[in-house]
Amino acid sequence: MTITSSTLKLKLPQSSKGVLLKNLYLSCDPYMRGRMSQREPYVDSFNPGSPITGYGVCKVLESGDPNFNEGDFVWGMTGWEEYTILNSTQGLFKIQHTTDIPLSYYTGILET
Repeated sequence: MTITSSTLKLKLPQSSKGVLLKNLYLSCDPYMRGRMSQREPYVDSFNPGSPITGYGVCKVLESGDPNFNEGDFVWGMTGWEEYTILNSTQGLFKIQHTTDIPLSYYTGILET
């Protein structure tokens, strides 16, 4: 695993239909082990040098999709990185957050 730091512009490309996310919680699931090798036929391998992907809970910082607003909490597939730009919001789910349920639960027990 490599940890890299860089400077980036936190802005969606003009006329994007995607979202800019701040990742808050990331899941670490057993299926990820299979993605670390070339031997598992049911799932694509991770790409060396690219962020690992998995389920995450995020806060929307900017949105080009009318179904998601700045400040919304969402869960879905994201990168293991501090910020993620998703060009498509398919598979992204809005969280109707209540304060009695920790947001981290959406990486597992409340995922569905």
